[in-house]
Amino acid sequence: DSSINPLVMARESSIEKARALYSSFGQTDVHIVKGNMYSADDVGAAAKGVDAIWFVTALPTYANRTSEVEIAEAVVAGAKKAEVTRVIYGISSPPGQFPKDTWMSAKTEVEKRLAESGLSWASIWCGWNADSTIPKGFPAVKAVGIHPFVYQSNMRVYFTFHTDIARASVKLLNDRTLEGTFSVYDTHPYTMQSVADAMGKVAGHAVSPLPYHFLGFLFKYVLTPLAPYMDAKLVSVCELIPTLWHMDYGTPDGLAADAESNRKGLALLDGKPTTLEEWLLGAGLAPAKKSEL
Repeated sequence: DSSINPLVMARESSIEKARALYSSFGQTDVHIVKGNMYSADDVGAAAKGVDAIWFVTALPTYANRTSEVEIAEAVVAGAKKAEVTRVIYGISSPPGQFPKDTWMSAKTEVEKRLAESGLSWASIWCGWNADSTIPKGFPAVKAVGIHPFVYQSNMRVYFTFHTDIARASVKLLNDRTLEGTFSVYDTHPYTMQSVADAMGKVAGHAVSPLPYHFLGFLFKYVLTPLAPYMDAKLVSVCELIPTLWHMDYGTPDGLAADAESNRKGLALLDGKPTTLEEWLLGAGLAPAKKSEL
C-alpha cells in the first residue's frame, strides 16, 4: 500500500536481515534504525514522528516467561514518549486459549496492558502461517507425493496467509476506530489429510500425509525434561513443539469462543480470506503449463 511508509526498528544483529527482507519485496528505501524493544527510550526515539506502531513480541524462554509483557510495557511507554497514539500488536495465537500462567498465556496479559494504556489499540491474530510452514513439504510432494505434516492427524488447523495479514494491518493502521482483537484466518479447518488432499488437487497427483510421530515423541519425552538445563533458544523450541502437539486450533469450541474477533477480522478482508487451495495455486506447487516451459 503506497499510503504506508514503514520505519523499522531492529536489533543491530538483525538490521541486515531486515534490509534483505524488504529488498526481496522490492522496497529498497525503507528506513531501518537500531533499537532494543525492551527499552522504552529506544522505542520512543525510533517512533518520533510516526503515526502508529505495529509490533510483535519475542517468544518467551523457559527462564523468562514474562518477556512479552515487558516488551509491551516498553512499547506503550515509548509510544507515549513519542506522542504516538495508535498501537497494533501482531499476535501469533489467540489470547484466552491458554491456561493462566502457562508458557503462552502472557499474550492475554499483553492485550490487557494495551487496553489499559489509554492508547488507541488493536491486536491481529496472525496465526500459524501456511505460507511459512507448508512449503517445507513441497520438495517431497513434487518428488514422491508425500507431505510431511508436523501436527497430529486428529488436529484441525486454521491457516493464515501473509497477504491477508498485510491487507488487514493496512486497514487497522489507517482506521483508528477499529479497536480490540481481530482474527484473520481461512475459515475452513484443515486436518493432516485435508491439507494433503488440497495439495494433490493442485499438484495434479495423489499426495499422502506423513506424520512426524517420532519427532513429537522425541521432543515430549526426551528433550523437554532437559529444558531447564539447556540453552535458551533450544529451550524455546523444546517447549514450543510439545505445546503445539497437544493443541487443537480447530475445535468448534475454540472457534466459537473467538467468534466476535473472527467476524471483525474477516470484515477487514471484505469476508474473503485466502483459501489454502488459492494459495497453493500461486505457490509453485502446480505443474507448469506447456506455454511456460
